[in-house]
Amino acid sequence: MSGEQTLEGQETTIRCVSDGDLVAELKFFTSFNESVEQEIKENGYLGEPFMRYTDIHNGYGGDFEFHTNTSSWINWDKALTARAQRKTPAATFEVVRVDQYSDGSNITFTYKDVAWGQRPTSIGSRADKVKVKGSFKCSERDAQENAFV
Repeated sequence: MSGEQTLEGQETTIRCVSDGDLVAELKFFTSFNESVEQEIKENGYLGEPFMRYTDIHNGYGGDFEFHTNTSSWINWDKALTARAQRKTPAATFEVVRVDQYSDGSNITFTYKDVAWGQRPTSIGSRADKVKVKGSFKCSERDAQENAFV
């Protein structure tokens, strides 16, 4: 059909939440990548002229980049470091992504009990914006259609 529009980045918002509270308002995301982590296992059996395959779900992974606009982004970084150093071992983190479609529908993806990897900060030159990257993995992702109003 003509006139149908595909989802663009401008219709996507991302938030990092810890124990139900917004840790810091992370804005100005420049990219977000998600991966469904699955692998294929291969088995060969004697007496069979072919291989057998099984797929295994290993969770989800992702990474994102954002530009900083206030110093409050460091609260997010400090909260992640505190949990990794076991200062706040019970803290849990979620990444929430909301995709808003042109027909008015939306999908809210919630990546639950996220574990965090590297978080490099880069400054390309005096004319470039400061960019912070984050990477994560988790076992569970919830997808709710039209949950965000």
